[in-house]
Amino acid sequence: MCGLLGVIATENNYLSAEDLKRLLSIGKLAQRRGVDASGLVLLESNYDIHVVKANHGFETMIQTDAASSLLETAKNTESYGLFGHSRLETHGYSGSQVNNQPVVLGNWVVVHNGVITNAEEIKDSLGLDDGGIETDSVAIALLLEEWDQSGRLVDSDEIFNRLRGEYSVIAASLSGEVLCRTNVGNLYSVSGEQGQIYLASEPMQFPKELQSDCERINLDQTIFSAKQTRKIRSSVCYRCE
Repeated sequence: MCGLLGVIATENNYLSAEDLKRLLSIGKLAQRRGVDASGLVLLESNYDIHVVKANHGFETMIQTDAASSLLETAKNTESYGLFGHSRLETHGYSGSQVNNQPVVLGNWVVVHNGVITNAEEIKDSLGLDDGGIETDSVAIALLLEEWDQSGRLVDSDEIFNRLRGEYSVIAASLSGEVLCRTNVGNLYSVSGEQGQIYLASEPMQFPKELQSDCERINLDQTIFSAKQTRKIRSSVCYRCE
C-alpha cells in the first residue's frame, strides 16, 4: 500500500499558493499508507520537470533543501502540476534511490500504487534499459516509453491492458502530458475553485472542505491533460545518519 497525491491546473492556469498548501496537506495524510520513501514531481510550464525523492517519509522529505527548492520554484514560476508518492516498501530496497518513486525513465516520470505481477515478463519482452530499477513500477514506465518510441500507434488502453495485477498511476511525459489511471479504484479526484484537479488515494486525504465532492476515477479509463514542457531535472535527498 502506497499513497498517491497531486494537483493539476486547468489549461492556461497555474498553481496557486493555496494549491501548494493543499497538496502538502494531502501528502502528509498520505503518509499513513507508507513512510519508507517519498517523492515529488513539479511540472513547470514551458520549462522543466523537477523531481525530488528521498528514502524517508513525506513530512521529513519536504523539509529537505531539495524539496524546499522545488516548492520555492513552484511558488515563483508558472507551474501547472505537482504530484507525488508516499511509499510502503514491497519490491526493491528503498535505501537505493533508483527504486524509490517517482520512477524516472526515458520520457516519463511515474508514481504507482499497487503490485504488477508480470513486471519481469514485461521487462524481458521489451528489451529496453530499465535503469537498474528493481521495483515492479518500472514496468509501467517501460510500457509508456515503448509506446512513445513506437510512435503511439495504439490506444493507451492497449498499453495498460498488458499489465497484470493492481495499479493506480499518475504519470507525466516530456511532451507535457499528465495521465491518471487505475484498475482497482483507489485513486480519487476533486475539483477546486478554479477548476484545478486534486488527486489522492483516499477521500480522507483531501482537505475537509473538499471531501464531500470527491469522486473515484473510473476503472480502466485513462485521464489525460496536456501542457508543454522540456526536460527532467532530478534531485535525491537522503537522511543524514
